[in-house]
Amino acid sequence: MDKTFFDNYKNQNFTEQSGLIRIRFIVNYKGETDRFRILEMDEKGNLGYRGWCRHQFFRDYKGAIEDFENLEKLFNDIGYSQNGYYHLQIVKAICYSALNEKQKAIEIIKKQFEKENYQIGLFDYYQLGVCYYQLEDFENA
Repeated sequence: MDKTFFDNYKNQNFTEQSGLIRIRFIVNYKGETDRFRILEMDEKGNLGYRGWCRHQFFRDYKGAIEDFENLEKLFNDIGYSQNGYYHLQIVKAICYSALNEKQKAIEIIKKQFEKENYQIGLFDYYQLGVCYYQLEDFENA
């Protein structure tokens, strides 16, 4: 999040409510968020969004993976990212890649490619190639 957003809220707890999600931010003396916690949420409607936000804005890769895995328990197809560029399975693979689990990321991407009705996204092969490149498998990259 933009640091200037917190300038007026240093050392304070506050709650933001938007639709079905209530978020509590606890801001430290530098104006950075110490904790990001969902207080209440309609899981079926917002779990994918929370996972995307954890990945995209907070770089909380473990939390994002946890959200995506919980979403998989609820739905066969967990859907797409907020910007529509990535299927959330690919985002999960990106999270594993960021946690230096490149081989697991490759497996997730390949498994997604094998699904019958999956239409390969704009950046899916790029993400797969990056994983191979970082493993120094230049032939597959």
